Amino acid sequence: MTFSGSRKGRTTSISPFWTTRNRSGKKEIAALDSTLAEKQDELETVQNRIDNFDQGAHSIERLEQRIESDAEFQLPDPPTLMTAKTYKQRFVDPLIKKLKEVIREVFYRYYKALDSYHRLNNTNGRLYRENEHLAIVNDKLKGENGVLRSELKDFRFLRKVLGSRQIDNLIAQAKDIEQQRKQTQRTRRRNTNYER
Repeated sequence: MTFSGSRKGRTTSISPFWTTRNRSGKKEIAALDSTLAEKQDELETVQNRIDNFDQGAHSIERLEQRIESDAEFQLPDPPTLMTAKTYKQRFVDPLIKKLKEVIREVFYRYYKALDSYHRLNNTNGRLYRENEHLAIVNDKLKGENGVLRSELKDFRFLRKVLGSRQIDNLIAQAKDIEQQRKQTQRTRRRNTNYER
């Protein structure tokens, strides 16, 4: 079966092979689109991580410049006739107090980041194990699905060869036999329970 069409005065024919190939090409394109979307998400995640790292590096540079040049972190020269005790109380102690606050903030952010890292690492490990488990289950289900497809193919073949009525009658008979067997088992259990 071929289709004919004209394009700018030229006649082209499309065979069924081409349409089948075109359909598989569409499937491939859809698969590639989904892969592309996943890769774009990964790229966005990496870009966010790089931006966060850059922001952290800039914050550290600003803090370093602030400590180096900001007047509040510099010790002024002692005025004349000032005792060491007074100089310490007026200039050194406040500077040490500010430096302690900066160090406290740095440690707070460090431990917060470390805690987030450990929580994310634990979550990542859990998701990895769950993903492995799901992959195993998926492989098992693929195998079962293959077996069921084969059985369905055989069943359809039998239905085609023997006829739908005969297959339906055989199924109904098998169900009746199974139901009678279960009924006799129930009555036997009741009888044995009653006799005890």
